Amino acid sequence: MVKLSNLLLLCSAQLLAQIPSTQAQGLIGQGSGVAGARFGQGSGSRSGLGRGCCCPEPEPEPEPEPETDVECKPQCPSAHAKIFQCNGRKYKQFCGIHVATPTLREFDVSSYQECFDSCVQETQCHALDFMNNHCWLKTQGVDPPPKAMPSNQDISIIFL
Repeated sequence: MVKLSNLLLLCSAQLLAQIPSTQAQGLIGQGSGVAGARFGQGSGSRSGLGRGCCCPEPEPEPEPEPETDVECKPQCPSAHAKIFQCNGRKYKQFCGIHVATPTLREFDVSSYQECFDSCVQETQCHALDFMNNHCWLKTQGVDPPPKAMPSNQDISIIFL
């Protein structure tokens, strides 16, 4: 944003320098106003400027890194401590680690997907643990979860 403001001020100063008005020339010559104070008296030079343009091309903004979008089926251990997006929610996955926060409810499930979907549907669910077809929905997430488990197949998810 600062670069854009400086660029606009530079363009304004150069445009004023090209106006044949005595008043505009006086503003540039005196160095008054924001443009004069910021950029001196303005030489009117166009070196390095695009053809037919009074201003240099702005530098492009860097693009943000894309988030990994995956199916809602974690692959341990390769997905350990990575952030994913699934069903419109961001989450961080852990393998072989248990989220040691209060349990909202727990129940047996036939798959990890069933556990994940149950948490997504619960507004108070902010994390989950899945181990041996048992699901724990958690009221809080902790990053990183503190309790190591005996197998990388034990999965914990923290919603961000």
